Amino acid sequence: MAGYPSAGKTFLGDYLATRGFQHIDGDQGGYSETAEIRQHMEGMWAAMQSKTKGGSPKPEEWQPFYKCLIDQALEASKKHEKVVVTFAVLGLFDGEIDFLMKYIPDIKLIEVKVDQKVLMKRFYERNEEITKQMGVTPAQIWKSDEMKDARATYGEEWTLEKQEAW
Repeated sequence: MAGYPSAGKTFLGDYLATRGFQHIDGDQGGYSETAEIRQHMEGMWAAMQSKTKGGSPKPEEWQPFYKCLIDQALEASKKHEKVVVTFAVLGLFDGEIDFLMKYIPDIKLIEVKVDQKVLMKRFYERNEEITKQMGVTPAQIWKSDEMKDARATYGEEWTLEKQEAW
């Protein structure tokens, strides 16, 4: 199950878990205690950034994280009849769908779509909660290495307008 951040994928995955599904959360790359998963997510993040700027990321940049999710889904399917994987990216990389289907031929792909105004409202609410939990401000996140491309495009100082444009 894929869709933009804050579209409700994790909520739907958690809901399906109450209905007998095993939920594999693709966001785990950002919080996993497993160094390998975090490392693979960093490679995937870099590939996403490259692709959104017109680059052509190599499969070895994004496939390792996908393979982690695939392996988890296949392992979960040994114990559960139904498994759902939620993740923001689907269809971004060349050969991505074929890569997934190579390992899980009967996979069903679902895209969660939400009105953009609703999506942005949810995003800001989520972002506010995350920054509180992290003990940082949006301006501090703007200064992070992960946001260097945003700063290069919109300037060094954070504003809500710059964040929205990004």
